[in-house]
Amino acid sequence: MGNAYKNLGKDAEAAKCYIKAAALDIPFSDNTFGAYDHALGNLGLLQYIYSNDDIAIAYYTAALEKNPLHFDSIWNYSSALLRKHCSLEDVDLASAWEMYEYRFKRTTPSKIDTSIVRWDGISSGRSIVVLAEQGMGDKFMFGRYIHCLREYFAEIWVQCPVGMETIFSEYNTCQAIPDVECSIPICSLAGIFGISDDAWLVGMFSARKFAGDRLKIGIEWAGSDTHANNKYRSVDPSQFLPLVEFGDLYSIRPEAEAVRGVIALNACSWTESAEIVNGLDLIISVDTSIVHLAGSLGKECWMLQPLKETDFRWGNNSMGEKNIWYDSVKVIRNHGNWSNVFAEVRTRLELRKLEDWKDKMQSMIGDLNATSIA
Repeated sequence: MGNAYKNLGKDAEAAKCYIKAAALDIPFSDNTFGAYDHALGNLGLLQYIYSNDDIAIAYYTAALEKNPLHFDSIWNYSSALLRKHCSLEDVDLASAWEMYEYRFKRTTPSKIDTSIVRWDGISSGRSIVVLAEQGMGDKFMFGRYIHCLREYFAEIWVQCPVGMETIFSEYNTCQAIPDVECSIPICSLAGIFGISDDAWLVGMFSARKFAGDRLKIGIEWAGSDTHANNKYRSVDPSQFLPLVEFGDLYSIRPEAEAVRGVIALNACSWTESAEIVNGLDLIISVDTSIVHLAGSLGKECWMLQPLKETDFRWGNNSMGEKNIWYDSVKVIRNHGNWSNVFAEVRTRLELRKLEDWKDKMQSMIGDLNATSIA
């Protein structure tokens, strides 16, 4: 019942059910009593949703005291620790990344091909394949580390979805696993190599030319419908429409719904998407793969934080607009209200417009002075 309430967004009701399920005086079906690991883990998840990471960790710890092999709690514990790390808090980072590997043992595990032996992170060899996993954004984010494998392997293969081959054109690409010595899941690379090379795609793609001298703003209001948190990270496209006052609005996504006032570019490949992003002045997007593409290209991007359950990589509110993964991506924090988020976007665009005006005035003054001297 708690899970049903949580899926409906009724978190307070969900918490009541989880607390009751975790109570020591509620019997199991065999009439024994004791702590219930699933209920404790779910209480931790509810705290994580609202960035209460220390309280979440306390619940995960309690679940693991009851059942040390409660893999969901181990995985969720890692996410809480990593968000603390991404908020510049001191944590046992090695343990956090080690627990992150339990994503392959969860109730709904990340699926990869386990037939090829896993690289130990130390040994050198002839060949390795980097295994595709999780979302498109993860492939951009963790793709920064693949070059580090050159120190260990002469031949590097990258498994990637059809259409992403040009993103990883520096390497051999594949969908089926080739004949190689070992493998490594792409999201496991950060635990081996640490933070590095945020704008790793700079210079790899040309920039599309756009007509006119207005600010060119790329917008994205939704991610994949299959994403677990999509209903809280996506927003109605009408929220963006008032921003046309500050520039031309462009939608990049393929087959995007028609929105009045937004120019649909309908990018048909990641190469085209990269060229479009390179040609725009600014990207404003919800938390989806376009943010990671922009960050990897070093393009200015404002990421609109989800209503709740923010991904660990963006840190918590103590980080303000900053994050540790991309210098060019600024996070506009969401305190439970999309209207406030877009009010902040508007304020930033007004300030940008003012700065642009000042730059133009200074340039005109410089030209006048140069003419007077001549």
